Amino acid sequence: GKYLTYVNPIPEKGVFLFARIVAALGERRPDIPVLVVEGRGRADWLRRCGLNSANTTSVFRMPNTSDPRNFYHVSRLLIMPSVWQESFGRVAVEGMMNGIPVVASDRGALPKVIGQGGVCLPIPLHVSSETRT
Repeated sequence: GKYLTYVNPIPEKGVFLFARIVAALGERRPDIPVLVVEGRGRADWLRRCGLNSANTTSVFRMPNTSDPRNFYHVSRLLIMPSVWQESFGRVAVEGMMNGIPVVASDRGALPKVIGQGGVCLPIPLHVSSETRT
């Protein structure tokens, strides 16, 4: 795969944090293609987060799909900056089952679910789905 992939752009799944990551990549590493896979949330959430599309030429959108193989097949790394207390993290598990490493937040069950299949990074407790970083 070639994409840094993010699934379901909604506040609970860390869309505000993700928008900042995309903005930083656009400035520093525009060569890294980013895939936003729509779920309950649509890719227009990035614009609603204040992301300037002029600096994000390497961001691509995939509509919601009933077959996740469509995006796992083209993914090199999954990112899950969830601010929700995840009870499981199915996307992380599916990604790892497809040989894709995961970078996730340390919320809920994600650290236990990911184990050695990726990296969990701490997100301050005050950051929530309401926080516009």
